[in-house]
Amino acid sequence: MHLQRFQVQGYKNLRAPVCLADLGRLNVLHGDNNVGKSNLLESIGLFFAAIQALREEARGGPSLMERYARTAPPPQAAPDERPPREAVRGYEHFAQQGYPPAEIFNLKDAGPIVLEAELLLDREKDDPPWLDKPIIAQVRLDRGEEEVTVRITTLRRTTDGADFAAGAGDKAATDAAFALVLERLGQRVRRKEVVPRFALVRADRTLTRDASEGASPLATREPLPRALGKALHDAESATGAPRERFKRFVAALGRFGDLVGPGQWRMRFDTEADRAELVLDTGSELLPLRLMGSGIQQIAVLCARLVMTGADIIAVEEPELNLRWTAQRALRDVLDELAADPEAPSQLLITSHSGQFEKQPPFYLLTRSEDGPRIHKVSAEEAWEFTQPAAPPPPSGARAPRGYLTREGVVQVPPEVQQQLGLSHGGGVVFVRDNDGHYRMLTNDQYAELFEERGPQQ
Repeated sequence: MHLQRFQVQGYKNLRAPVCLADLGRLNVLHGDNNVGKSNLLESIGLFFAAIQALREEARGGPSLMERYARTAPPPQAAPDERPPREAVRGYEHFAQQGYPPAEIFNLKDAGPIVLEAELLLDREKDDPPWLDKPIIAQVRLDRGEEEVTVRITTLRRTTDGADFAAGAGDKAATDAAFALVLERLGQRVRRKEVVPRFALVRADRTLTRDASEGASPLATREPLPRALGKALHDAESATGAPRERFKRFVAALGRFGDLVGPGQWRMRFDTEADRAELVLDTGSELLPLRLMGSGIQQIAVLCARLVMTGADIIAVEEPELNLRWTAQRALRDVLDELAADPEAPSQLLITSHSGQFEKQPPFYLLTRSEDGPRIHKVSAEEAWEFTQPAAPPPPSGARAPRGYLTREGVVQVPPEVQQQLGLSHGGGVVFVRDNDGHYRMLTNDQYAELFEERGPQQ
């Protein structure tokens, strides 16, 4: 499944329509704190939660593996009536999934939440030809006193504009197409496990649906959540696809050897604690993840989420948290590889404040306005001008290493310049303006020497 476009209106501070268009495999959202980046990702998750409720209603109820809290019985359609195009769920249903109705509807406007997605669905054998093209689905959520009504207002194929939600045309064919699309949009059952289509990895590295399960696992001594540790432990000893996922997880962690030293990552079952834990086998000892720094802990949990969650689309809040600049670059490379891996999630969406992820064009910039945030897509051609000052090519034979300036004013200096300045591990620098208006970058010591040479009177 591939999300090509997504639009939302009415979710939290997203009062005016906000649209992400032309989405690729790896998409980066930049913007100031509290502008609405996380809200935008959350609204995508709400779209799939609403679709799941509609799918259950069309079926007449959930399967045994897809239970939920229902406050109203499913409507019974007469033989000559269309399958239901709406579902009613109590507040508790959405709260359990991390979307409490008291918080997700816009506080200044009592209007509905409208979510629209253009998706390219997975194809299976004998599927109709129109599934080769994207489907447009729009859902609307209206808040009542104790329940939320979910309506599917549009379910349209792009080949000819036929709208299955409207019920036009041949009843049997339309209803069959309606049910088929809802099935493909809903969660799947894989090896006796319910797998979501979308997952949001929050800043504390929990999933959105974990919000009601208590404290963040990173607030405890064991950073790896129990269920995630068990999944990794089972995958390590399995064969086929699960084992390959574990190998991808270990390969991703291997990029951060400079943070933990040499060794082999593996799982160990702690019988006393009755849980699986991740350890680094150095050859002479087993070093548990829980005894390592918070940075490598978050890297390990994030990589595990990306590889083991099983969702088609995964969103991640600020993957660079607690990481030094070089570790952020390594994580960016890991995400690039996962986005290109056909066995990994088909799509990644990321919020970030890091200049490392500004280098990933195209990216989306969120800015504030009176009506809420607005999105500006920066193309690959524009990204160079946006992220790196335009400069003429150096004369033939001249050497001019090019650095990088982030939107936050952080300067990345080429390694050879760092070595020349004697600042391979970082340090203070001073920018001095010459008489011709050009700037030179000096170390603190070089600046002090320059001041001594010129004297206070100069």
